Amino acid sequence: MNMVKNAALILIAAATLYGGLTNPPAPLEEADYAPIEQVSRQTGGELTYDDVNGTIDIAAKGVTYSLLLSEGRIRINGASCPGDFYTKDGITYMSKGQAFELLDSPHPC
Repeated sequence: MNMVKNAALILIAAATLYGGLTNPPAPLEEADYAPIEQVSRQTGGELTYDDVNGTIDIAAKGVTYSLLLSEGRIRINGASCPGDFYTKDGITYMSKGQAFELLDSPHPC
């Protein structure tokens, strides 16, 4: 009886371990970021790519800001502040928290 119980527990543990290894959860810091298109939709914004200047411009709720891709900064209301975004495999990801802060704070930088 104990052998059957132990074997069942070992099988459950092995299945759990296998599932965890083949489908690990995203690290917490990655979970806070979303593709820029998704961030723009969530904030009700319009997205424009400017290949000449190397920026991504977002206009939402009467606020316009630009991601300065080569500098890793954000320009808003004439000010420049550190940007919480990165590009991976050709897709730009932005911190959802920073996106909402840019729209809600009178002085985000």
